[in-house]
Amino acid sequence: MTAIRDLYKNEGRRIHGEYRILVITREQPSTKGCVRWQLRLSDYSGSLEVGYEPARATTVPLLRPGQIVRAELSIRKANNGAGPIAICSMKQLSVSEIANAARLMPLDRCPKPAVAALHDLIDCVDRLRHDSVRDCANHLIDQHHEGLLRARASWNHHHGFPGGLLVHTVATMKVAESMACHVYPHDRGRVELIMLGALLHDLGKIRTHGGGMRSSLDSVLRHEWLGIELARDALVNFGRAWPMGATEVVNMLEWMCTDPERRKKGPNCDAEIIHFADVLDVKRHHHVDSATGVPRYKALYDLKTSDIL
Repeated sequence: MTAIRDLYKNEGRRIHGEYRILVITREQPSTKGCVRWQLRLSDYSGSLEVGYEPARATTVPLLRPGQIVRAELSIRKANNGAGPIAICSMKQLSVSEIANAARLMPLDRCPKPAVAALHDLIDCVDRLRHDSVRDCANHLIDQHHEGLLRARASWNHHHGFPGGLLVHTVATMKVAESMACHVYPHDRGRVELIMLGALLHDLGKIRTHGGGMRSSLDSVLRHEWLGIELARDALVNFGRAWPMGATEVVNMLEWMCTDPERRKKGPNCDAEIIHFADVLDVKRHHHVDSATGVPRYKALYDLKTSDIL
């Protein structure tokens, strides 16, 4: 599949790719009796305007913003370089048909501080080997990508900027994966369940920290419980494919919802890995100068999982 930034490297050829529709503009009827559409397609590398004119009126799909499509594109040659891009054919995709939903998060709507985290999230999803875990992660990312790009991780504690939730979540996933690989060196399935739990651990902040003003939900409900509710559909589908795996993920999230005293009575090693990765990323953030991005204490910033274990 060809990313948007690489389209003009294939001038004069037909190429295939998976993209998300951002904007739809309906134009005048064409000579074929169909409606010509002007679409803005996007992915993790950029966006572009393309024209789409179905061959027959009966082949027009139900188009809407946010929809994921697999498109065959053609770039016409021009005297002064590459010409306009047109869609030859297009098919709507479901989440289960997507290889990596993070690749379809629109770069145009990603805050600049979160661009690097977006690419790291793509790498994290690519490392998921179990189909059921990857499908669950894709479902979550596709359903909540706008919230992940918009929300803060906190209001005045850490990663308190738009896109901060994505930065913090991906950093927690990476640290949790590294720690889990040391604890479970021969159990990749367990490692990926912990990565999925890390992806979910702050998902509820989409509701409590997703707007421009502080939400009243933040003082009434814990974001961990809201995260379980937001992930309900994805976890139900995951449970059909891997019942024990879904149960383990829910147990991790429920453990993180309990108060510290109750945690001592019922330890959960997998949830503790996520919790420690969460705390470590917060400490790293506090020791980085927000103006320059330079670590104040390099020893803490360079702290690795192997040093802790």
